Amino acid sequence: MTPCPPLQHKAAAMDAGLVHPHDRNGARLEGEWTTSRLEGACNAYREACYEAGRAARAVLRQLSERLVGEGADPLAAAPPPPPTHTGGQPNVSHWGMADSKNRRSFCC
Repeated sequence: MTPCPPLQHKAAAMDAGLVHPHDRNGARLEGEWTTSRLEGACNAYREACYEAGRAARAVLRQLSERLVGEGADPLAAAPPPPPTHTGGQPNVSHWGMADSKNRRSFCC
């Protein structure tokens, strides 16, 4: 995508087949230009991402329902908490899981 051309060149841009693209939420980006072919490819990609996310959510819901139906704690399958900084000295930039017994241990 290129910045929007000056007003006198907008007609030329439109004659060349350029269109204003849309962002991931469908809002038209008035200050940008792209080709119809690229915008079509971007739309296909956005739709594929949406459908993949929808399918993943459906599978996760089914898994959660199955686990709850079997009496399992749904949080048992949750991912671990994010890593926290455990560097005990200034200028130490190691990252790892927090260990309450040994604050200076690192996972890697």
